[in-house]
Amino acid sequence: MNTISNFLNKFTKITPPDDVVKRVFIDIVIEFTGVILKRADIVYKQGVMLVYVPAVIKSELYLAKSKILQELKNKLGPKAPVDIR
Repeated sequence: MNTISNFLNKFTKITPPDDVVKRVFIDIVIEFTGVILKRADIVYKQGVMLVYVPAVIKSELYLAKSKILQELKNKLGPKAPVDIR
């Protein structure tokens, strides 16, 4: 017999849409580094934020990486990205 918990279990695996994660990531990056990113420069794939920008900007992101990831976790919960590359 199916219980309600079995039915609701599939909803625990839902992740936020990529667009929402990108928007939150861009806002947090602006807050911590002052760098403005475009959505086209970001790919969210398997829990990793891939950022395609010049090396100077990537360096800024890596300097603030721990703060950015912590804030992402605060805003998005356990489904937040775990790395920035």
